[in-house]
Amino acid sequence: GLISTKQLERALAEQATGTGSRLGDTLVRSGVLGERDYLETLAEQLGLPLVDLRQIVPETEALTRLPEPLVRSDAVLPLRVTGDVLLVAIASEPTPELVAKLTETAGISIAFDLALREDVTRAIDRSYSALSGLEHLAETYDDAVTATDARDAVITIDSGAGTDSVDVQALL
Repeated sequence: GLISTKQLERALAEQATGTGSRLGDTLVRSGVLGERDYLETLAEQLGLPLVDLRQIVPETEALTRLPEPLVRSDAVLPLRVTGDVLLVAIASEPTPELVAKLTETAGISIAFDLALREDVTRAIDRSYSALSGLEHLAETYDDAVTATDARDAVITIDSGAGTDSVDVQALL
């Protein structure tokens, strides 16, 4: 195996002290097991793919399904929407509570891929920064369209003694 019996016993003892962490997380945190080795084993046990987030660009539609604060606090990265399923990358085994929270927030079913924690964190930074930039561009475009529409407008003024129309373009 990847670890000795003695290392396993120490990890089980640490876990029994009430840290609440899973055995695999304890083994990785203590340096007994590398994260990639842990995730490869976990992927095999859970039947989930282990993906390299350095090679994946999340879809905008997926990113908009989960708010950035939730994504950061739970270290999950929405990758893509296929039909009524949101695929999310995560660095550990998803808990039933997490699945319920993500399903409720996204409004669709959730499926998981496993990825290195550091890659998840970097991809969150990169993806939500890009999404924020797209939102800014959309707002700028909306403002420009509104300003263009306003220049083409005709204002009608009712003074009580009659109605006058003013071409806004003539005022600019």
